[in-house]
Amino acid sequence: MASGGHAKRREPLCSANMSEMVVSADEAEQGGGPTFRSPALIVYHLFEEPSYFESWGVAGKPFLLAASIISLVLNILIAVSTVAFCFETMQDYSPDPHRNPCPQQRGDDWCYEDWEDIWWVTEVVCVVLFTADLLVRGLGAAFANKGGAFLNDAMNYIDFLAIFPFYVRLVFEDFFDLRFLRVVRLARILRSLKSARYGSLGSVVVDIVKNSVGALFIPVYFMVLALIVFSSIMFYIEQTTEMKCVRGDGTYVQPWDTQNTTPGNEGCVTSTGYGCECSGTLVYLTYDGAEWSDEMYESIPDSFWWCIVTFTTVGYGDKYPRTTWGRIVCAVTMFCGIFFLAMPLTIVGSSFSDAWDTLQSKKLAAAAHDRQKDRTWIPNKEKVEELKADIKAHLLRAKALTEELSADAQTEGAGEDIGAAWEKNIEMLSDADANFDSVMLLYRDEDASEEEAEADDDDDSDDES
Repeated sequence: MASGGHAKRREPLCSANMSEMVVSADEAEQGGGPTFRSPALIVYHLFEEPSYFESWGVAGKPFLLAASIISLVLNILIAVSTVAFCFETMQDYSPDPHRNPCPQQRGDDWCYEDWEDIWWVTEVVCVVLFTADLLVRGLGAAFANKGGAFLNDAMNYIDFLAIFPFYVRLVFEDFFDLRFLRVVRLARILRSLKSARYGSLGSVVVDIVKNSVGALFIPVYFMVLALIVFSSIMFYIEQTTEMKCVRGDGTYVQPWDTQNTTPGNEGCVTSTGYGCECSGTLVYLTYDGAEWSDEMYESIPDSFWWCIVTFTTVGYGDKYPRTTWGRIVCAVTMFCGIFFLAMPLTIVGSSFSDAWDTLQSKKLAAAAHDRQKDRTWIPNKEKVEELKADIKAHLLRAKALTEELSADAQTEGAGEDIGAAWEKNIEMLSDADANFDSVMLLYRDEDASEEEAEADDDDDSDDES
């Protein structure tokens, strides 16, 4: 009987039953569609969503392995193509005869002729395989009724732009090179790490953006205002108060302007009377009388660049204040930049911490359910349920008593600092209650947890409606 039972468990591994599983999985996703679409659906998920095969159990492992191999090969090709694209710009590896000429007596050193062949073969192999990958995924999506999802994926357009110039440059040699876009395809690595049970590292980035957009509006808004204010102040402080035209014989005209009636502009004929040029060297003077060979800040938008690099504490040094008051404003701008950068960084950091904790909680829950399913962990759920009620009651009681003492402290005139201490204790008890609930979810069956999560989502959608 035992051997017969084991035989029944292994039946889904045979080819006939596996084809039935493929068809049933296809019909489940396509709502009972024609069975001839199942191979296309498999091809689509092999290249796009390998996590689809996790629901197949043991039968899905070969497909997961194949998807991993495909993803590994493509990622290696992307890396090789990117490295080749970067290295061929170096002089020693350049296919350009002007940058890497061949010596008259060829030795062991390679020149442009050798690298030209190597880079060409590398490019052809990578582009052909990238093209095959894009065509297979596109056709698989079309035959699997996934064309909309394929067209809505921005990465597919990046794939097209990365290979399209190769074919155009076969006809037009001077067409713009977009091979650098291939490095963006390395984001496929995040997709290969995706799990249908707890998401992926890519979802963490998406969650960070979603949770941070609203909160980032206020600091970004004030940062833009500060950018305009400090750039304007710097422009007006550092702008030229007058100009001096120094002639070749050593004489000069100060102040000088472009009007044709200004001394030194004799003979200048313009339709408006303005726009004359200095016949010698033009010198710019600031409010402190210092002479400069150029105008540091030509306009307020031109000073935006200085303000941005100062806010971010980069300071390239291509634009800088030259007067005493300009340096004072620059110092104030530096401190304000640190303040304005701290706010969005804190918001993004908090969102990352929350998204990462959510991902780790899902991984922990999946691991706990697997251990219960494999019978490596057999918890006494009856005892857990009995003690759960007592622990929850104690936590709620402790929180209620703490809130009562906090209210008493406020009415008795304890002060804000003591009130803040009580609030901190109340917050810690609330966190303990929430953490206890998350640990209790580890004892539930995976199906029950999923049903409860779906019910919570339905409740949230009803509340929003």
